[in-house]
Amino acid sequence: MHLKREKSRSFKKDAPYEFSYGCINRHKQNHLSFTLTMPPQIGVCRYVLVEIAQLTGSLRKEYRMLYFQEMVGIAVFSITGVLAIKKADVDFFGAMVLGIITAIGGGTLRDLLLDLPIFWIADFNYIWAALFAALLAFFLTQRLQRRYRLLLYLDGLAAALFALSATEKVLALHLAAPLAVMMGVLTSIGGGIARDVLAGRVSLLMSRDIYATPLLLGCTLYVLLRDLLPSIWIAGWIALIFTFGLRFFAIYKHLQMPAIFSTRQG
Repeated sequence: MHLKREKSRSFKKDAPYEFSYGCINRHKQNHLSFTLTMPPQIGVCRYVLVEIAQLTGSLRKEYRMLYFQEMVGIAVFSITGVLAIKKADVDFFGAMVLGIITAIGGGTLRDLLLDLPIFWIADFNYIWAALFAALLAFFLTQRLQRRYRLLLYLDGLAAALFALSATEKVLALHLAAPLAVMMGVLTSIGGGIARDVLAGRVSLLMSRDIYATPLLLGCTLYVLLRDLLPSIWIAGWIALIFTFGLRFFAIYKHLQMPAIFSTRQG
């Protein structure tokens, strides 16, 4: 993080004083410009430091939450990639590759479409998180492979985490809200589609299961709450609970989309 004074102004005691604040993260360099009017009774240095401390503290907290959310999503998606293996003779290397591709597939597609640095290239910790999670799932596969419902629950959690974090990233680029929702859904289902294709499973997206609908509703809810609530941290948790809760309920009750909203043969 850095702070610099605009060169075009000379300092005057009661005049507005412009600063440029830059927050550099692993994806791009975001600039937030704001104007401070110095009260005559307060020194400019103290006034600016107080304002910047409050702003940077809030941003750090929100970006830490986003980073943690992504890491959890990466790990959970990687586990689902290993659990999705149907063949009994898949070797260690094949399982690790499937887990990592599942974890990073959706986010990679998102960054390519938005012309951003690929997130796992900019921060290799994502790959380590996916690898360790895949290792854990590989050695527990004999116990967990038969529990298909667990795979569905974990997939729902990871998809919700990815959808909301991707939506926030697009909104942080000051792009349109509908695009943010679309990219959120695309990011959350991209890795799962790659996993199901490589594992020889029928994709959840190509079924009547209520799969993408909770993601679409959750991303939309987050966009609405983001401007209404004082912190994206609060909005994110509410949207996450709603999104995963809806998917959890659909799995638990074996809910499917009505036949009128599905295609039929013949």
